[in-house]
Amino acid sequence: LQNLEKNTQIDPEFKARQVEGFKAAIKSDRSQYHAAAFNAANNFARTGDVDKARKLLDIAARDPVLDKPVAELRKIIGGG
Repeated sequence: LQNLEKNTQIDPEFKARQVEGFKAAIKSDRSQYHAAAFNAANNFARTGDVDKARKLLDIAARDPVLDKPVAELRKIIGGG
């Protein structure tokens, strides 16, 4: 993305579409990453490994969309 943004030899309209597409893909990937961390935290919590669950909840908490489920799971397992 950074290389594309710096490139001045690309058609501006094409470049804008590509940058928009890259940013959307990055946002989607980050959302999936945080959701996966939450799901893993939930599974570790269910098996009793709350230390791993808490670490993964810290990652999941970086996505504001997951604020409520993260808070609920933290309440269930204790510690925040």
